[in-house]
Amino acid sequence: NWLGELGFDVNYIVARDHADHSSAYPRVNVFGKLSGKMAMPALHLNGHTDVVPAGEGWTVDPFGGEIKDGRVYGRGACDMKGGIAAALFAVAA
Repeated sequence: NWLGELGFDVNYIVARDHADHSSAYPRVNVFGKLSGKMAMPALHLNGHTDVVPAGEGWTVDPFGGEIKDGRVYGRGACDMKGGIAAALFAVAA
């Protein structure tokens, strides 16, 4: 609970089932709130970790995490995860 260690109040909310998502892999929303002592506008950082479907059109196994020419190809290899990490490290700084 890194956000908690940074002083955030943290809540986890499991998203309800949706036809496009398997209930075998729960989708959890993480909310972190850091209350300040000054009356200033709020800063909202937002990201998502959902990925593109594993449908048609893939030239590699979407679940394989194949490396070609120094790049990773597969479902979720290039999404918001880096942006979320950057936002969290910015908050920690």
